[in-house]
Amino acid sequence: MMLSLVSCDKRDALSNDKKEIQDLLYNFQSAFNYKDIETLMAGFHVDYLHDGYIVWTIRERWLDLFSTYDVLTIETIDISIEYFQAVVTMRLRFESPTLVQSYNAPEEMGDVSYLYYEDNRWQFHGNREYIKHSEKD
Repeated sequence: MMLSLVSCDKRDALSNDKKEIQDLLYNFQSAFNYKDIETLMAGFHVDYLHDGYIVWTIRERWLDLFSTYDVLTIETIDISIEYFQAVVTMRLRFESPTLVQSYNAPEEMGDVSYLYYEDNRWQFHGNREYIKHSEKD
């Protein structure tokens, strides 16, 4: 009997983590669509590192995306959680009146696919790589 209760608690905790991550992505999407860089950046860990981007350079990247696209839509496909780390598989769709661009994440654009749980919240943490995978080959 005790085993089933522990199993249920773990399932509930995992479900809560996934909901928190989905909420973070929704807030990120909303911040992009309202062009609110401060709210958008609030989801990034101070030690963010992804394909050579650090927290300040990723800010510049998303400001550039603000100027190119009006709308971001995030479709979450899967959230994989292991201890304090998570990887989100998703599709990011950017739109402007003259341009539509979609990316599969994390394969094509993993800026917000890798997360870390710290300070009682999930944060974008990056893939911890100094160079993009394709540049290594």
